[in-house]
Amino acid sequence: ASSRPHLMLVDFMGERLAPAQRLEELKTALWLEPTNPLARDLYAKALIERKQSTLAFNELTRSVFYSPSLATHFYLSPRVIPWLSPAERKAVAQGFTLAISHNYPGAVDGLGGFYEAEAQFADEAELYAEAARRANREPQVCERYLLAAGAAYSKSGEYAKAESVLRRASSIDSADVVPYDYLMRFVFTPRNDVKDAQLLVDNGIASGADRYLLYLSLAETARSARDTKAAEAALKNALAARPSSFEAIWRLGSLYLANNQFTQAALWFRKAAELRPDSAAAFFDLALAEESAYDYVAADSAYASALALDPRNSDFKVRYQEFQRRLNASSTKDGS
Repeated sequence: ASSRPHLMLVDFMGERLAPAQRLEELKTALWLEPTNPLARDLYAKALIERKQSTLAFNELTRSVFYSPSLATHFYLSPRVIPWLSPAERKAVAQGFTLAISHNYPGAVDGLGGFYEAEAQFADEAELYAEAARRANREPQVCERYLLAAGAAYSKSGEYAKAESVLRRASSIDSADVVPYDYLMRFVFTPRNDVKDAQLLVDNGIASGADRYLLYLSLAETARSARDTKAAEAALKNALAARPSSFEAIWRLGSLYLANNQFTQAALWFRKAAELRPDSAAAFFDLALAEESAYDYVAADSAYASALALDPRNSDFKVRYQEFQRRLNASSTKDGS
């Protein structure tokens, strides 16, 4: 009275099992457990192999309907989805849509993930926007769907729609920093709109949102827009809110390094390394800055520390070896 032995037989025998017998075993498994997604997916696969496409696609739809989750279907991994045929995609989408109409848990996210894997961002955005409208009496659920809709609208290039739904999300809980971060990443950063991003941060702070996290988001938007001064100011404001933040200190060092301000970069990376003496990455970045600032003794020490903390890192090894070769070549030249 269990479907499992029949599925195990099909799996164990593989191609040695005659197609007709395989089909019968899978039919039996489904009769015993009609909602088993693996059994129905294998049954659909067997039907496709026997050229019974119409029946197969109906079974795919039913399988997804009964189990509307990407994780429960072997052909719905992000790597495989793009290889599905148009008919298979249609069958899968119909299964998710049917599950959504029956309010099955996870169905909206399942179809959203399916659209995401297919790069159908406009359809994904509309799906989540409609789900948010239906969930308007559940604030947390509504906000989650609005955030997903905003991200999808942004990926489809519809920034005005993205801004609209994300601002709605921010109004649900004005002290929640996540919608502000989404507005930064998915609206203002693609637009290189530092001015409106700064206004958003001011509004968020006034509403009680975490100023440290807001300033980190603003710094990233400004960095993307190549507004070095605004990025620097935002990171320093983040540090004023949280002086011992490794993240803000490291980002400030990276900003100076990217802008060839090597002495300042070394200063901040040194602070990062002091804050986290077990961070190989901090010492490696410090070494890069020290080398660029021509402080070769300090650079050599920092490279050695990075490798001592992460001896298997091939990038660290190669860079340190190149540094030592250049240093030795320079010493030999000076000596001659």
